[in-house]
Amino acid sequence: MSRRQPGDGGITEYTTGDGPRWSIRYYVPNPDGGTPRRVQKRGYTTKKAAKDALRGIVQDINKGTYQPPTKHTVATWLDHWIETKRLRPGTLASYRRTIDNHVKPHIGDIKLQDLTATRLDRLYRHLETKGSRRGHQAGETGLSPRSVRYVHTILSSALKAAVGDGLLNNNPADRAHPPTATEAKPDEMTAWTPEQARVFLTWTREHRDLWECWHLLLHTGLRRGELVGIRWGDVDLDRAALSIKRSIGIVLTNGKRTPVIGPTKTGKARVIDLDASTVEMLRAWRKTRGAVGMQLVRQDAYVFGDLAGKHSDPDTLSDRFRRHLESIQAALGEEAVPTIRVHDLRHTHASGLLRAGIPAKVVSERLGHSDVTTTLRVYQHVLPGMQAEAAKVFAAMMA
Repeated sequence: MSRRQPGDGGITEYTTGDGPRWSIRYYVPNPDGGTPRRVQKRGYTTKKAAKDALRGIVQDINKGTYQPPTKHTVATWLDHWIETKRLRPGTLASYRRTIDNHVKPHIGDIKLQDLTATRLDRLYRHLETKGSRRGHQAGETGLSPRSVRYVHTILSSALKAAVGDGLLNNNPADRAHPPTATEAKPDEMTAWTPEQARVFLTWTREHRDLWECWHLLLHTGLRRGELVGIRWGDVDLDRAALSIKRSIGIVLTNGKRTPVIGPTKTGKARVIDLDASTVEMLRAWRKTRGAVGMQLVRQDAYVFGDLAGKHSDPDTLSDRFRRHLESIQAALGEEAVPTIRVHDLRHTHASGLLRAGIPAKVVSERLGHSDVTTTLRVYQHVLPGMQAEAAKVFAAMMA
């Protein structure tokens, strides 16, 4: 009897309680160079399906593109892949949340090697129309194109890693059709006018606590995580300067909230100059905190921490801002102070400076962008009016 070679195979029929089934057997090269290894796959419901499967496998073996079966499902591979990622804690938490809510409930049980571009397209259309399984049960609408494209980005990266590890011949996400970059374009940002910002600050100063937080966010363009991460040692009131060295985020793991102290978004510290009103506000705030307890104004104490000396929760800060905004709208009307997010205080700061003619490079440095092109891209909606004004100024000089 001749020795079996890679690519040899056969089909066998067997009986089950549900009727006849077919199995295939084939021989694959031994990576150590020894005797070809025998592989058997069972469960084909027709002989034709078994023949087609065997034919495809033999072709892959002969072409050298055969991938041995893996026990990984989409879910187990994603779990394995996410553990290898070196990402910021907040980004890693976002990946996990997206995978748990929008991927595993729908395609997690599929064998990794059985995942196709068509199946991914079905997932994307489902998410667009019905949202996540949990969201659909709650009666919510589908996800935005931007959110669905984010799902695709994560899956594409994970499946690319599977190709690199030899578990897949190709990446099915490369042939899938998620929402396009144009469709996934973020909504136009919202920002207050200087007058609306003044109304909000004046009202909250008279009626609510935490107005100092809103003042600092508006006057510096800080991210909320950077704000709650400021310590008194970072504040130089004599030089009217503020050092931004860290950011605080919240990571959700199995439903448990864990605060994480890390670097700024770009990984770089920066120094922001402060105006006189902000210096005066911080001096008064430091005096107020010191009256409660001197431990609250030590160099390592958080400027906007709790009475136990711990840093505040950035999500709680967002909730408080929303409640304050609802209160002022109930009192003065939404037209006086339109609805925005706490992050839009940052946009209000940047847009106001750009419209006032402050160079984009300076605005970029205050915001802590990686480079000025980021500022120009994010705030491009502000630039057309500035260019028109520049044209008028130059024309006046030439008149």
